Amino acid sequence: MNAPHERIDFHASAAEWGWSIAWLLSLAMIGLQFYPGYPIAFFILADRFFRCREEFTVQLFILATVSGMYTEAAFPFKWCDVMLLGGAVAAAAFRYSRDVMRILAATAAFIVAVIIIAMTSDEPMTVQIRLMRYYFLVIAFTVPLILFRKRRPDIDLIMRYVVLYSIALAAFYFIDGFILCGDVLVPCTPTAGGTPHNSVWNDLFWAPFTTYFPRKWPAGLFIWTIGAWIAATRYRLQPKWWLVILAGAIACRTMTFLAGIAVVSLIGLSSRTSLRRYILPGIVAFIALYYIDSSTGSFMRVASTVDQFVDAREAIRDNDVTAIADFGSGRMAQAIPKFLLLYEQQRVLTGFGFIHPSQSALNTSLLYQNEFYHDQSAENSLEMPTVVEVTQLQTILQIGVIGLIIQSAFFLVIYYFIRSYRLSSLYIAVIAGVSVSGLGGFIGFIFPASLWVAFALSITLLGGKDQSVQP
Repeated sequence: MNAPHERIDFHASAAEWGWSIAWLLSLAMIGLQFYPGYPIAFFILADRFFRCREEFTVQLFILATVSGMYTEAAFPFKWCDVMLLGGAVAAAAFRYSRDVMRILAATAAFIVAVIIIAMTSDEPMTVQIRLMRYYFLVIAFTVPLILFRKRRPDIDLIMRYVVLYSIALAAFYFIDGFILCGDVLVPCTPTAGGTPHNSVWNDLFWAPFTTYFPRKWPAGLFIWTIGAWIAATRYRLQPKWWLVILAGAIACRTMTFLAGIAVVSLIGLSSRTSLRRYILPGIVAFIALYYIDSSTGSFMRVASTVDQFVDAREAIRDNDVTAIADFGSGRMAQAIPKFLLLYEQQRVLTGFGFIHPSQSALNTSLLYQNEFYHDQSAENSLEMPTVVEVTQLQTILQIGVIGLIIQSAFFLVIYYFIRSYRLSSLYIAVIAGVSVSGLGGFIGFIFPASLWVAFALSITLLGGKDQSVQP
């Protein structure tokens, strides 16, 4: 798991910045329902396809993961479905190396296993497939393999564009969060606490140059799961870029996601230096940040995150289930009754199946009143055992403990197949970072954003084997 090269200074030309920012702005236009954004976006995509396939590949994954730029209603189809179908067709239509074929065989076995477990549910498969298909998006790793089937890709260029778009999106977050103070450049990124209306070009939700600093959820920053590893192993960023990234992180203020990015960075750093030199300064910096954040009312949510663990410990000691339910910003309030129901119905091993929230009337026997919610109105507390904002727990609810074990084993088996590849550290770092972010309900392996795992796998494979490592 060695870094691919010695670190070099990050640099992108004015033309590269121009094309990238113009394309992101075109996506923002689409999100703002400003229709000229469509031809601009597809013109740039087409140009990049023919003139810079490396950038096109990065753009494709940004588009397919939505990235907070537009809503799914902006297109008559989901781009993640295009990637899923494209990946499946590419997997079946072409012959690959031995390692890729082994990964495809493992993927096929995983898909079959998930379908078999889902068949134990009372929910119709026609309903279950709507959520189940997200589990299979890793198959999209074959799409970049096909894009570069006739020529060898410039891996360094792909990585440079990942970092470029990571910085650009961080800048968009900073501008939206602290200058425009609303939803303009990343218009469809959910804002904590909600917004009065969706931002559209002639009716923007914003409060420019005010003291309203919205906390913008990290959908547009998921590319960092790859960009953080590249920055830690490949590039030396100038201080101005680190300031932009820090500003984007503060605009995001989502600790579980940022913890996942920190894990990705640490794994990258460990490939080229000892982490012991960072431990003591890191502890001191975190303690200082905690007290600074406490004095500002936990604006950056560092203090509130730490305090939640302290409160949960006291609640467990006092056997206060209601207080425990408040842990994780109420995530345990979501989970506790659902898991009690899972136990009562003896479905811990196989789960309830993929119950779609909008299809809850099909299986009303699972409807229950959640007594842990503060709002006990029927509209808010009467629910199905579906959504939990912890992806690992969500997986257990859907395919049980057996399914979670199979899913974990699947991604580890893939690493076993690619462990001799030069960039294998990227894949394992992304897997670890996605798992940590999943504790807050972000990315995980069960949402369209899991396409970044597929992209990390494809970069690893395209990077080739490390000749100094014997498989």
